[in-house]
Amino acid sequence: MNETSSRDDDAAMVALLSSFQQVTQHADAKVATLVTVHAGLGAVVASRTEAAATVLRGGYRLAPVLIGVVAVLLASFLAAGLHLYQALRPRIPLVPGANRYALHCGPAELVVSAEEGGHAAEIRAVLDAVAAVARTKHRHVGRALAWTAVMLVGAAGFLVLLGVAG
Repeated sequence: MNETSSRDDDAAMVALLSSFQQVTQHADAKVATLVTVHAGLGAVVASRTEAAATVLRGGYRLAPVLIGVVAVLLASFLAAGLHLYQALRPRIPLVPGANRYALHCGPAELVVSAEEGGHAAEIRAVLDAVAAVARTKHRHVGRALAWTAVMLVGAAGFLVLLGVAG
């Protein structure tokens, strides 16, 4: 392999690294939107807890249904919140060895000579780590989105039940 080909390969890998970083930022933007929806739905439901307590104390025949809807709402709120947290803070794989393209957050004994493996190996190691972060973030965003949809349906059902009972 000649030096020009090696530089082209390095440039292609750095461009791919930039692309993976953009994918990661895209996942972060989705998380920000979902956190807003999550908090908003939580606030709307929390503002109606007194009305729900009145329905439960009043012995309305819809009270058991309301309890079921609240249980679904609470479970989906917690599940969506868990996945949003995991998307915000994925477990970042360590890049072993000294690497010009990565931050060293791991134990000091992982840092070795920067000359071992060359640029291509260093870039590949960071590519693998960033790709793993991007995959993890998007997997949790997808799960959080599904649970947020359940939460939205639960919140709508909660509000409808309160309207019918009230």
